[in-house]
Amino acid sequence: MHFKTRLLPALLGWAMVAIGLGGMATVMWMTGRFGWSLQEATADRWASASLHLLNDAAGAILVAASGVMLNLAGWRTRVMGLIALLCALVLVAYSIVSVYGFMSNRITQLESHKNILAWQKADLDWKRKTSVSREVAKADRVLLRAEAHLAAKQLKESLQFVADAQAAGIAAWFNTSIERIQRALVISTSCIGQLIKVTCIFFGFSFLSYRAVDLAAAEAKGKAGSESAGDAAGPTGRQFDHPQPFKSGQHATQAGHGHHLMGHVGHPAPSGQVTKVSQLTSPKSTSIEPPKEKWPRQQVVHLLGQVGHLEPRRSTRSIASETGWARRTLDRMRGRLVTVEPAPNGPA
Repeated sequence: MHFKTRLLPALLGWAMVAIGLGGMATVMWMTGRFGWSLQEATADRWASASLHLLNDAAGAILVAASGVMLNLAGWRTRVMGLIALLCALVLVAYSIVSVYGFMSNRITQLESHKNILAWQKADLDWKRKTSVSREVAKADRVLLRAEAHLAAKQLKESLQFVADAQAAGIAAWFNTSIERIQRALVISTSCIGQLIKVTCIFFGFSFLSYRAVDLAAAEAKGKAGSESAGDAAGPTGRQFDHPQPFKSGQHATQAGHGHHLMGHVGHPAPSGQVTKVSQLTSPKSTSIEPPKEKWPRQQVVHLLGQVGHLEPRRSTRSIASETGWARRTLDRMRGRLVTVEPAPNGPA
């Protein structure tokens, strides 16, 4: 459940970033085409289009940067994030104007259709008036009547064609003019691409930075917990790092076991055993890497018995890193260890 909770912000963040990049690419296409249409020379068109493309790219980068900085600690970083967001909004406002210029063809088409209708009506009226005038020859009047009939048919077809059905439907719904509805639609269409770009990129990078901060905090919390656990178990482990007074019943057995490890004069201990003891008692053994697998319990007990009475004494931390057992468990095993059975082939 915790894994799913930590994975969800990352999935949401990458999904919103992908959608925001798609919106940015669409807006860049529109603004680039609009910038290209503003100039006549080819070199000027390239410069104008590049400027509009850089404007959209800079706005997207600033939005992403503000989304990251506003989720970081420190008031200076957050102030810089707010400044970046304000600069991005200025660039986005200019991009909205550019997209409005690209989408303005919708308005020009309606205006062109209205002008065509006005011209067709005026042409039809002139032909009808001229076709009945006595000052015009009869043959010309006959031709004008035929042309007037054809012009009336074309005007009827033009009236049946609706240049912007969506605007006309909404205008009829609100009982207003088509021009007002059309301008409102063009403005909203110009803003929707910018809204997708800004919101998705901002919240996408915010989710990703939130996940990064969450992971860093969890890692720091885990390290603090491990250190506190080590401090809590430290006194128990340290009491075995220093020589303790032996009880009277234990002195003979422990001394005999130490005598067996070091060997009598003329009867040295086996070379493998001496090497093992020297490795266990070496000061460099504290840097032993963690084992790949956990030692058996009997082998751990035997190791504790071997290093329990040697100098310098080994700490529980180094033994735990070598055997893979917990420090508290080793402390309990060390506390219960009273006597150690003599190793095989040892002195009597």
